[in-house]
Amino acid sequence: MWTDSDPARDPNIWAPEFYRFGDRWHLYYTADDGVDEHHRLYVLESEGDDPAGPYRFKAKLAPPDHADDFAIDAGILRLGGRLYLAYSGINRYRHNGIDIAPMSDPYTVSGDAVAIDAAGGCPEVREGPEFLHRNGRVRHVD
Repeated sequence: MWTDSDPARDPNIWAPEFYRFGDRWHLYYTADDGVDEHHRLYVLESEGDDPAGPYRFKAKLAPPDHADDFAIDAGILRLGGRLYLAYSGINRYRHNGIDIAPMSDPYTVSGDAVAIDAAGGCPEVREGPEFLHRNGRVRHVD
């Protein structure tokens, strides 16, 4: 169980994603203060090894070059022993473009975002980046 007392991260919370790192679960989510343009990414960390919690707030997730920009639908990529935050945000390709940034741990974005030209499908919306791992290869889907 977790309740957020910060009005910048409430009342609108959605798009949860659960990932396990070590002996902790991490819940990545999108939230805002009631204003659509204020969508941002956040992460909670479990206090133990139970995915049902309890959880505590850990961090806002934002690359240094997009520190206060619109961002939704976090997806975490584990590749070659490194972590990356992928999300839908505003980039040079489109309003809901896919961005990816390195992470130093499950709750710290450690570098600038790189825009991915995610052409194909619906040109107006790119949301919910996910990564499929198969036969040693990784494929991005949204």
